[in-house]
Amino acid sequence: MLNLLIADDEELERRAVKNIIGKSFEGQFNIFEAKNGRQAIEVADKEKPEIIIMDIKMPGIDGIEAIKEISKFSGESYFIVLSAYDYFNYAKEAMKCGVKDYILKPLKKDELINKIKEAVYYIEENKNKRKEEIEIKERLKTIQPIVQNELCYAFINNMATADSCKGYLEFLNVSFNSGYCIIMSIKDKYKYAAINEIERVEMKNKIKDYVYDYINLTRKCISTCLYTNDIVFFIEAPKEYDKYMVKVDSVNMARDIAARAKNRFDVSMLVGIGRVYDDIKNLVKSYNEAIIALNYDNIDMRVRHYDDIFGNEEPGIYYSIELEKVLVNSIYKGEVEESCKIFNDIMIKACEGIEDINKVKTILLQMILTVVLSINKSGDSGIDIEAIQSFIKESPVENIEDAMGVGNKVIADIIKNVSNKYIDSQEKIIKRSIEYIKNNFKEDLTLETVADYACVSPYYFSKIFKKFTGTNYIDYLTDIRIEKAKEMLRDGKVTVKDVCFNVGYNDPNYFSRVFKKIVGLSPKEFKEG
Repeated sequence: MLNLLIADDEELERRAVKNIIGKSFEGQFNIFEAKNGRQAIEVADKEKPEIIIMDIKMPGIDGIEAIKEISKFSGESYFIVLSAYDYFNYAKEAMKCGVKDYILKPLKKDELINKIKEAVYYIEENKNKRKEEIEIKERLKTIQPIVQNELCYAFINNMATADSCKGYLEFLNVSFNSGYCIIMSIKDKYKYAAINEIERVEMKNKIKDYVYDYINLTRKCISTCLYTNDIVFFIEAPKEYDKYMVKVDSVNMARDIAARAKNRFDVSMLVGIGRVYDDIKNLVKSYNEAIIALNYDNIDMRVRHYDDIFGNEEPGIYYSIELEKVLVNSIYKGEVEESCKIFNDIMIKACEGIEDINKVKTILLQMILTVVLSINKSGDSGIDIEAIQSFIKESPVENIEDAMGVGNKVIADIIKNVSNKYIDSQEKIIKRSIEYIKNNFKEDLTLETVADYACVSPYYFSKIFKKFTGTNYIDYLTDIRIEKAKEMLRDGKVTVKDVCFNVGYNDPNYFSRVFKKIVGLSPKEFKEG
């Protein structure tokens, strides 16, 4: 039931309105009365009526003042004003205060009933609209973490550009024109290991959500949980801050969230922070720097900013970009031995004169990340960056030889992964092409036509087609056509000439020769047999 308030200083008028509503809308309203503006305010405050019928001219606080006061605490009430002709200017002023409708005195029964119906319809529509808005917000709230994960994945895997991420950025209401990365890692390994996998995931997500909500009070950010103990946050830098101010702010924030996580969840956290960058495509650099800072063991600080470890200098990979390209090309070719040799040459060059084993391990991690990110530029390689990061971090490295050994294992795994992905891609091309051939064998289906459909060169298509089917394209197409011809000839209702044209041949004589060569009988002999 809806609550309805009638405010009028004339008792007879109130009774008339109440009787009309009571009889016309039986059981639909709880009806309250007020004889002046002050009483109307008090009743409205207590009963929260959805509909208020207010006389304009009342002693003391008039109808307009009462409407203004009630609107302060009950902005959703539907106001209908009563006005005599003499006070029509008051009614116009009331409309400016958010009044939805008015009725001129003397009151007419049909008019009042129609106005109440309109009010009820309006209120129900608003309720439905609010309900839909709440449902949409709940659905968006459910989708938001998924979108955040996708955007974080794009940043981490060096696949982000302003254009490619535009939809995600607009949905999340973020821009990242300037931003940086913070990575939190659960330090209490023994405590973390004591709980099962489901509890670990639950703990990580609770920490992520708690920290995300806290950061989001003052900064726009997105977050995701990695398969390791790590939780990643990409945070928008305030526009008015310079890079030094962002650095100080990020360190203070990291200390704060680490302390809050400790107090809330009773777990110690390590935090790595990357530099701030002005282009969305450079957030991968901040992510890499945060990883390096997080995994740099030769420092006794729970919160580590990349610059605090390495200053303004890069910690390491002083080698030619061309050499990196040679390594990546070798990986694509599946050359394990050659790739490891190139990798080792780069490591020796990059670590020349460095005795600090932690720096050697950092260079190893950065090199591998650089290679993986370079491979990922051309699409999803299927390489698990988090697993690689965890493997390098946990592998014992005492010298450069150990580092190269770890790197060689990772390179071999990357080659295996890329090769499998490459084979999967080829297999999809062939499956799609075979489906196309089976559906279009009646047409003039040249190798070039099918290669064009598969979006590859005829040479490449011919090569991988034979690799996966064991036969060349022409023989495969011929087998498909002859098998279909045999089906039609067995039916006996179709002439040899019609069969010829229906399976993609234009010359019945040529069709007969091909048929006999494969089947051992002419089409006519096969049909009669």
